[in-house]
Amino acid sequence: MGKLPVLLLEDDPKVAAQIKDALRDRLEIKAFDKTAGFLSAAKATPDCLAVIDFDLREMDGILAFKKLREINPQARAVMISSANNIPLAVSASKLGMLEFLRKPLIIPDFIRIVEGLAGGEEIRKFSFNGIPDTEWLAGASPKLLEFENNIIKLSARAKDLILVAERGINKKTVVRLIKQNGFHSAKKLIEFDLSSFARESLEGHFWAALNELLSTPGIESVKEESEQTGIIFIEGFENVSDHFRASVFDFIKNRAGKPNFNPEVQVILGVSDVSYLERFGGFELLIVPALRERKEDLPLILAKYLKNKTDNKAVSVDVLEFMGLYDFPGNYEELENMIVGGFSFSREAFISYLKPQTRFATLSALRDRFEKAFIGLLLSKTKRDIHAAARFLSIPKTVLDERVRELNL
Repeated sequence: MGKLPVLLLEDDPKVAAQIKDALRDRLEIKAFDKTAGFLSAAKATPDCLAVIDFDLREMDGILAFKKLREINPQARAVMISSANNIPLAVSASKLGMLEFLRKPLIIPDFIRIVEGLAGGEEIRKFSFNGIPDTEWLAGASPKLLEFENNIIKLSARAKDLILVAERGINKKTVVRLIKQNGFHSAKKLIEFDLSSFARESLEGHFWAALNELLSTPGIESVKEESEQTGIIFIEGFENVSDHFRASVFDFIKNRAGKPNFNPEVQVILGVSDVSYLERFGGFELLIVPALRERKEDLPLILAKYLKNKTDNKAVSVDVLEFMGLYDFPGNYEELENMIVGGFSFSREAFISYLKPQTRFATLSALRDRFEKAFIGLLLSKTKRDIHAAARFLSIPKTVLDERVRELNL
């Protein structure tokens, strides 16, 4: 398979010229400064790589990307932006952006990333064999496949990254997936829970252990591969002080400049909330899709849980309908508890289930529904004799006439 053509949406002439100069001898590139022309070309080119600037004057790049996905869902896409904004990067990644790059672009890195994404290289098969508690990975929804491909992509590098997963998702399982699918598979995984070092008197023990693991490439290199450290996973940021949390982020971000720095060790920081991450730019992001984003996977997820966690063999159609309508807060643990607990749904779950079923949300709407049924029945019984119906209701004929028109009877 040849390399995909590149479609560039960029209305800054200087940036457009820089990108075209960088890629013109390597890839076929077409540049557009208007969204309409870009989308027209994308519609005519099903297999393409789109490079979209977020900072467009006509509309923001996220909206342009959404329009692209509507007409060409298989297009690969990269976003560039001058904003150092982690929530923006999270949003772009959730929508399906493969990369989010900051301007000013580092041209060698940009060329490498774009060439890799434009190349038709075969995607390695994702594997979770032998890793427990992976029932939630059943399915084949676009969000799940995107997540698996992101693991493959990020596992191929030793770059530090932030793993974003909502509460209820076991981030350690995700880290083991990264290890198994990457070049660190034969090396050790070291795990730190910052909650264990929350007291100020214990912080020193954490820093001593972390420095030893990250700053000894000479000693590590002579060990057997199985004894070398491949990945360090740190979680529990929500349970420590702001100062401790910021110190860990800053240390990992700037560790490349420290003496005896070991570039072969990858650090993964696991968080459940991105609200405090905006100041900690410069990390790769891996986002676990919320359960509510992949409802089409529920039947297969349920089947896996039933097989591995319970003695039940099947679920009823009513349960499947409920699961499809229930507004999961992104919590896989809640789903497991429902299944293992015999589907003992909470009151809140039933309320959430009933809300989409209720077409009449206000007292006024309920009154209209009742009156339409009652007056309709009365007109039927009187063979649409308005005078007789008005006499039965003890109201003027003109009032009943107006109500009949309002209710479309």
